[in-house]
Amino acid sequence: MNNKILHLYHYYQPPWQFPEVLNKINQECYNWKTQWLNEDNSFKSTVNINYSLVKLLLKNGHEKTIRNLYDAAKSGKIEFVASAAYHALLPFTPEDEIKRQIELNEKGNSSVFGDTWKPQGFFPPEMAINPNIIKIIKEAGYKWTITDGNIFAAHNNGKDFPMDYIPTIHGLPIFFRSNWSNQFSQEWPNVGRINAEDFVRAMDNEIKTWFNGKNGFIAKAYDAETIGHHQKGYNHEYMIWYAKTMKELNLEAALFSDILNENKNRKELIKSNNDNLKYSGSWSTGLDDIFNNNPYPLWTPKNPINFHQHELLSIAKETIDKSQRLKLNTDKARKQLDEAYNSCKFWWANEGGLWSPDLTILGAKETLKVIEILEKENRQNPFLNLTNIKNQCNQIIRKMKSKIHEKDPRYEFQKEKIRLIQ
Repeated sequence: MNNKILHLYHYYQPPWQFPEVLNKINQECYNWKTQWLNEDNSFKSTVNINYSLVKLLLKNGHEKTIRNLYDAAKSGKIEFVASAAYHALLPFTPEDEIKRQIELNEKGNSSVFGDTWKPQGFFPPEMAINPNIIKIIKEAGYKWTITDGNIFAAHNNGKDFPMDYIPTIHGLPIFFRSNWSNQFSQEWPNVGRINAEDFVRAMDNEIKTWFNGKNGFIAKAYDAETIGHHQKGYNHEYMIWYAKTMKELNLEAALFSDILNENKNRKELIKSNNDNLKYSGSWSTGLDDIFNNNPYPLWTPKNPINFHQHELLSIAKETIDKSQRLKLNTDKARKQLDEAYNSCKFWWANEGGLWSPDLTILGAKETLKVIEILEKENRQNPFLNLTNIKNQCNQIIRKMKSKIHEKDPRYEFQKEKIRLIQ
């Protein structure tokens, strides 16, 4: 029996990431991990690296990490997948902006990785999908995408996602992420279980029982920063033992494209118009969220703080579109809007867990800067009242701060953290 484990590592940092934080992550994770990908001939993996991070690595002198990825792709040890350049959450992004984010990622990464940049698959940021997003991915020419296994289970009576065929949505093959991803990235290390051999053997035992004598595959996917940065115990030695134990147990570390080429068994999930309302969610979406019609809980406009973030982005886009119709100078502001679509500003607005009001307001000011750049470069134009638009945005930011204080009355903003992106 030859069961296969697909590993997808998601490399991303927001365009505003502080250099000292990036340097720390590169030292603890990116540098040695990408070097390790070149060392082990038996271990293949799939890599998503958003252009947002590629730019930061080059800007901050981390060319070695980029070179490691290039060499690994050149030798066939990794395959790249595409994404949105600045990690826009696609279900809340206008279609024309989605296509622009995809094009920016393709153009930017191909300029850096050259002939090794030939992605077949597409990684939607936060694995946030719905059937309409999948149509856009397919129309862009990609051969497969990935999302979380809970999304399959919620609409198939709680069943495990398939291991011996590949489902499709609107004809596009969909891989579903196994919960062994969360066990690796959170559950085992959070209770002190840092032993590569134990983990791989436990995973092997469970999937053998599940597969019941058949050959099959599971997909694991998580942030690359899990290894070495978020979880310090996942070091170089750990990954060596992880790959060694997989080899001993005849578990093959395969590429998604390998499975796609080998397994031609497909089953379409969208069988009626009603099914177009299903299969929406992200890798942070629980079954209860799906059943409660809240498929994107960390980014939803139902959160009053995030409602205002969405409002700011809509104003910025509307102003850019109008400025372009008037043939104004929008080059710098347009680039700022591209970056402002990153999903982090929403992520940090969730009290009780993902809660950083400083980074939330930093994200809001990141969007405000679109208007400020337009105002600076088009001061004499009589057709846009940019001062009023800027005042409107500042008023929205004040509302956001008020909402933050309602949730956390004792919070004091740290002004040095709320700095504009230069």
